[in-house]
Amino acid sequence: AYNEGDVAFVMAAGSPDKNRSHFQAEARIEYGTPNQPQLTFDGFLARYLAVAPTLGSPLRGAALSFNRLIPKCLAFAEKTQAFVATDEMVFPGNTQTIDPLLRRYEAQTEGSLKAGVLNTFDVIDLLAQVDTTPHPLAKYNGSEFGERMRNMAALIKAGINIELAYVDRTGWDNHANQRPHKGDGGMYDRLKDLAQNLAAFRIDLQQAGKWDDVVVVEQGEFGRQNNENGNFGSDHGNAGIMTVMGGSVNGGLRSKRFDGLTDGWPGLEPTELQNQGQADAMRVTIDYRWVIGEIFMKCMGVDAATLNNMIFNTQGEMPPYMYQDLGLIS
Repeated sequence: AYNEGDVAFVMAAGSPDKNRSHFQAEARIEYGTPNQPQLTFDGFLARYLAVAPTLGSPLRGAALSFNRLIPKCLAFAEKTQAFVATDEMVFPGNTQTIDPLLRRYEAQTEGSLKAGVLNTFDVIDLLAQVDTTPHPLAKYNGSEFGERMRNMAALIKAGINIELAYVDRTGWDNHANQRPHKGDGGMYDRLKDLAQNLAAFRIDLQQAGKWDDVVVVEQGEFGRQNNENGNFGSDHGNAGIMTVMGGSVNGGLRSKRFDGLTDGWPGLEPTELQNQGQADAMRVTIDYRWVIGEIFMKCMGVDAATLNNMIFNTQGEMPPYMYQDLGLIS
């Protein structure tokens, strides 16, 4: 995929917020509020759905999350459901009495719940028509993450006009026995799981003629420190790597230096690292919002004012936020 120009690796990327708590760093990324007071609790993807014209589907957003919960980036998003597989979205109970029960719910549900209940029924009907069989060349490996990616591909191939989708892959907190080498387990196995299933996802959509309609962004809450700790692992850092995949992606490597943010790898010299006691971490030179913002503007028709005032409200952010185009999208 990389050799064919479908993958861009964005280095020294992440949130400019230097918080190293998993929970707070994740929250500030997903709410879209780094280096700002937390005054809003709707996700930045939810804010996109609030201002974007709908494509008419009862399922605008989907979270295929391991815990079946809506992530913070989609918090309060309209027409959004969380599940791990399309065939688990069913109305429970006796199949002989489902229709009259549905009619009763539709008739009796009132007030603010009514729209959500009726939309959920529409989603159940919609997902019942989704064929989750992958293309024979798409070799998902059967892991939990792989199964969620297979179901995500099925949603897209079914042509139901889903707009935003979220899939998680946990297990990257490598404080001990990081083990990045083949046959040694640990991080190697997790990276292999990620790579195999992203490759299968790409092939699945290519064979269905859908790959040019999709952009995949991979991101964690932060990278790791530059030094090995005493437990053969690495502790919480700052910058990491973001990966962008898709048929409309300009593949290759993206990096910025500190001196005026010119192009180029920032380096690992001690003077370029973010110091915290005896620990060293790479500083962020590419704001994750540049990556996602470029996709919003070039693929989804969002204008700069909406991006910076609605989806990412950067007013009053210190230090001041300034968007930069990375040339990721053709």
